[in-house]
Amino acid sequence: MDVAVLVPRRSDKGPRDVLWNYTRPYWEDLGFEIFEGDHTDNGPFNRSAALNTASDLAGDWEYAILLDSDVLVNLDTVRRAIEYSSRTGRIVHPFRVWKGLDQHHTNLVMQGFKGSWEGGVKLSYWTNISACVVVPRSVWDTVGGFDERFVGWGWEDSAFMWASDCLVGNHLR
Repeated sequence: MDVAVLVPRRSDKGPRDVLWNYTRPYWEDLGFEIFEGDHTDNGPFNRSAALNTASDLAGDWEYAILLDSDVLVNLDTVRRAIEYSSRTGRIVHPFRVWKGLDQHHTNLVMQGFKGSWEGGVKLSYWTNISACVVVPRSVWDTVGGFDERFVGWGWEDSAFMWASDCLVGNHLR
């Protein structure tokens, strides 16, 4: 199976780069090539344009993992999501609940903390449709990639998911 990891990015020479430098080696353990869709415009970040750029750089992939650069998900769960996507032809989210850590616990994790992260969870979302998503190429092509009219943070992921759900069938977890 040809799987590409597509990461929307814009370097900030600061905390975002520190997080990506921490998470990237983790994702490299999946064994799939990582393609960074750099967004270098001076204006607001355009995640859609960055993902479309990463897809173009990846070329002819069969499945993509759309991955935000500050995210960790169990790698075995991601592998199972790829298999599930290959059996169903649908988008698969390899998590049920997205949990965001506070800055203190993020720093602890990056320093090697091995205990429970639960005490550092500041936000939890059961309806998150972004962060880490497995997408079959057929779905990407049917939807037409991400809509670059969404500039700044927000709603581009919802628009992509709604289009996918309408045109191909509901996404899965």
